[in-house]
Amino acid sequence: MDHSMHNFLYPLTVYRRPVEPAQLVFKANLQEFAHQVSYISNLNTNGKLSSDEAFSHIHHLWKTLKRSQATLRLEHLRDQAMQVGNVVNLRQPFCPNANSLDCFSFGKVVSVMTTEIGMEVLVHLCNADGVELYTDEFGYQAIYSFCLDDIQIPDLS
Repeated sequence: MDHSMHNFLYPLTVYRRPVEPAQLVFKANLQEFAHQVSYISNLNTNGKLSSDEAFSHIHHLWKTLKRSQATLRLEHLRDQAMQVGNVVNLRQPFCPNANSLDCFSFGKVVSVMTTEIGMEVLVHLCNADGVELYTDEFGYQAIYSFCLDDIQIPDLS
């Protein structure tokens, strides 16, 4: 084995890019796609599957792979949106108390926690510019808890 092939198969340097779970999942999906395409191609070559059937199966696998990529991108955007300090949209205006006429559509992320029932986002109520507006009766900035379903995820387009 020549030296350059040995370096390729057994590299001595470390991977320097940040490893993200979405990348790992997509690479696994891509490997599964390649495996399935190889299997379908072999069936076609051996006459067990017609060319039209093989094409339709591969086309369906391709659509599934593209859909998984879009889903992973959406999850990555959601993770970016849920960074502490970012302003997020609330799905429905939130009124802190029944007597108040003030209802808020935005919150500044204070903390994100994973609980048994899902992800919980703690926010300060604010305006679209991130200026925190609401304080409780003692003058403290109140923190409100929302589940992830109550937070609007940014659109991909």
